[in-house]
Parts: sequence; structure tokens; C-alpha cells
Amino acid sequence: MEFTWSEWLKSQLFTTPLLYWRDLSGQTILITGGNSGLGLEAAKHLASMNPQRIIIACRDTKKGDAIKDSLIGTSVEIWPIDLDDFSSVTAFIRRYQKSGYDLDIFLSNAGVGHSTFNVTRDGHESTVSDSCRIQTNHLSNTLLILGLLPVLRQTAEKKGQARIAVTSSEMHLLTSFVEKKYIDEDLFAALADRDKCTTALNTERYGVSKLFQVYTVNELAPLLSKDKIAIHSFTPGLCHSDIARLQSPLMQKVDYALRTLLGRSAEVGSRTLVHVCVHESLRTDAGPNGRYFTDCRERGMPLMGIEIRTNRQGRDRQVGGKVVKQSVQLLMKYAPDIVRESVEGGQEEITMDADVTSIYIPESIFHVITAEQ
Repeated sequence: MEFTWSEWLKSQLFTTPLLYWRDLSGQTILITGGNSGLGLEAAKHLASMNPQRIIIACRDTKKGDAIKDSLIGTSVEIWPIDLDDFSSVTAFIRRYQKSGYDLDIFLSNAGVGHSTFNVTRDGHESTVSDSCRIQTNHLSNTLLILGLLPVLRQTAEKKGQARIAVTSSEMHLLTSFVEKKYIDEDLFAALADRDKCTTALNTERYGVSKLFQVYTVNELAPLLSKDKIAIHSFTPGLCHSDIARLQSPLMQKVDYALRTLLGRSAEVGSRTLVHVCVHESLRTDAGPNGRYFTDCRERGMPLMGIEIRTNRQGRDRQVGGKVVKQSVQLLMKYAPDIVRESVEGGQEEITMDADVTSIYIPESIFHVITAEQ
């Protein structure tokens, strides 16, 4: 899978994804970041498909309550979550586990795109543990996925399938990921070190956080197939949204100009979100798990044992495995019980004496978990 500006411009200016509709009667849908932008537009489409309920997980519950009336045709619940705070994510997971609800579709959509270096209360860069972007976009979303796996497994066992859809970005193909040089040390400590984040690297942190999401999806995919849990990632393209609301005033103006000239509406962008959430061809029994989509079309399987190349550098499976391994090790420090529980009930055989140095195989992330017990 390669990125080219000509293909991107063709997609943005001349391609309109089609909306796929499927009856979702009796299903429960969870959407993070569903109170605005792409998440809200996807929620509107999904609500029209007759699900039993939609749960909107967001930081601003007042804003969430304000949009409930726009989701016609289903029961809507607004649950608080702050992805900058691991304790909030943990509380959300426990609440869901105790609710007794199934989880048929989990749309992991929430994220931030600010251009400044910020550290969360947990000490990680907000975008990935850049500290802010990395925690919000990658670590907390990974914790949420792992924490909800027991519910997803129960749903899949009862109904035959469950699904996770992860909002990524083409920016993951453009980042140089300079911090890869710390991959055999403490990657997330380096990402959280303000002194290591130059102005040039800071502009790439959003792309790094999205790259880590793709790594996570493709490490989980082979394991979750055995549990009949489909997991795929996608890009909605450049859309009119408020994701740049936390950027500097200058970057907000640049972002606004780009979206005005080249952006598609949030509604059009949301059609790819909906496609990955509901299309029958994405079931685990209908094709490979861990695919990546653009404009409702499969773009490739970027990290499933295949080296992908961008216009800057190749990515390989070893790097992805190491990133996910360190992610899980870090999450074990903040939510050990929840991460351990993500193993229980899975179809993959996990042994206590697993060789955690063999991190290039799909089982690696669960080997990390069991080795910590």
C-alpha cells in the first residue's frame, strides 16, 4: 500500500463513497467521539438501521445530550469518558462490563489533532503518549479495545459475530516515525520527553499516533478472527470537522483553508465509517481480518506480514510488533486486571511460559500479558 498525492487528490475531489445500509435490529453499538463531526454523522446513519441502542462515549456529556434528538429510530445513551485519563477509561470499561449489554459494533473514533506538545495527567503525550496525542489517540483506545474484548467475545459467541472499526488516517503513511530509533529502549518515554520533540517531529505526532493504531489493529486481527471478532481500520479522508479545535490559531487557519479547498463533508466522510461497521463482506468468515479501507474500498492489509512502503520509508512487522508489545506493557502498569482479562475466554492458546522475546508473531501481545501475571 503506497501513498501518492495524485491518488489522494483524486479521492478527495472526484470520489464520493456510497452509503451501505443493513438492518441492525437487536444490536448494541458503541461510538467514541460520537457527539460531533464524523462520529455524529456515522451515528445518525447507524441509528437509521434499527439498532436496539447506541451508546455515545464522550468527554462533553452536555454536548452529547444535545445531539440525542438527532439520532432517530433507536435508544441513545450518553456515557462519559476522558481518553486523556486512564482511570476514566478503566471506569468506563467496568461500567460497560456491569451493564449486561451486548456489544455488536464498537466504533473507536475519538481522537485529537492539536499541534502542541502536551502531557496528560498520566504522563503521556496526548496523541499517543506524545503524551497527549499518543495517549488519547492510541494508548487509551487500545486499552478500551482490550477491556471490552470479554463483552465482544460473549456477543460473538451468542450471535456469531462482533466488530471493531478503528478510525485512522492517511497521515500514518506520511510520518517518518523518527522515534523508531528508540524501539528497543523505552519508546513511550521518548515520545513523552519534551526535549526530544522538535518542531518538525511535533507536526508528525498525529501521524505517529495513527500509525500505532494501524499496528494495533493488525496485531490483534489474527487473534480475534478465532473469536469471530472482526477488526478493521480506515481513513475517512480529509473532512470538515472540529478535530483541529485544539491546534494553535495559525494551524487552525491553515487547517480551515485546506478543508475548505479540498475537504469533503463530515456526512460523506462518515460513509466509510459506516461501511466498515456494518458491511457483510468484513465478517471474519467472509475474508481476512485487519484490512484497511479508503472511500469504502479495501486499500490493503498494511502490516499483515507484508512490508508496506510509503514515499519515505518501509514499515515492517517487527516494528509494529515491538510498538504493540510496549503499548501493552505500559497499559499493564495502569490497568493490570483489565488487560489480563482481555486474554480470558479467547480461542488462542496462551501458555504461561510463552517466549515473550518472540514478538514478531500475532500472539505476542497476549504473551506479554501472560508473562506479567
